[in-house]
Amino acid sequence: MEWEEFEYQYYEKSQSWYWWVGGIGLVAVVLALLFSNILFAILLALSAVVIIMYAARHPDKIFFALHSHGVQMGKRLYPYENLKTFWVLDVPGRPRKIIITSKKIFLPHIVFPLHDEMDSEEVRDFLAQYLPEGRVEESAADKLSDYFGF
Repeated sequence: MEWEEFEYQYYEKSQSWYWWVGGIGLVAVVLALLFSNILFAILLALSAVVIIMYAARHPDKIFFALHSHGVQMGKRLYPYENLKTFWVLDVPGRPRKIIITSKKIFLPHIVFPLHDEMDSEEVRDFLAQYLPEGRVEESAADKLSDYFGF
């Protein structure tokens, strides 16, 4: 199974969204400076700039594939022996995703967007040949990024 999909769902942000993020960042920097914490103020300022830059970035199209020897995202192949379980997240009104639990400590979940025309059951049946299916919820970071439009 192969498909191309955007690496994440892009949400158009209004000008006021950027003003809010910049304003909250500025208030946080001022508070850090009032507490004489210059290093934290610099970190907060850089964080606000990175959030704004990332929010304005449009996603790239990436090649995804499910093979008999692993799952592929772009040029990166994740062999099945390094993976624990999978879950196909198919919630109405939200983008469909494959969430794969990895055995690696620093990369516990790998999230793949599903193409609109792909059948969730077909993907589930294919992956079940190589990995056990285990219910995995989206991480708090994923839910927050969806809520704030990332």
